Amino acid sequence: MHKFDTIQGKLFYTVYMMHQQREIDTKQKGKLKDLIIQKHPSLNKIKTDNAVTARRSLLDLADAEENEQDEQKAEQKRPITIRPILTNSKYKSNRSLLSSPQRK
Repeated sequence: MHKFDTIQGKLFYTVYMMHQQREIDTKQKGKLKDLIIQKHPSLNKIKTDNAVTARRSLLDLADAEENEQDEQKAEQKRPITIRPILTNSKYKSNRSLLSSPQRK
């Protein structure tokens, strides 16, 4: 790996190379770059001394983030269950009187 001054620089370069070698797609590349920019806490665990280990860790992180996003999307698409309102018998009888026309 080329010599960079910062850990973020090493990670950016690793993500770039992974994308060039088609190990990750554009969506994963963007997500990883966002995490690097935001200085996500999980990036602190990645050892940048070894390029193979760094790639493997970034792939795991990309997969974990993608799975988390999929779960959030599934949660948002879950239908809302609406329970019927329980009513007492007095209300039902009044309601039936009100709905039908009264003749005298």
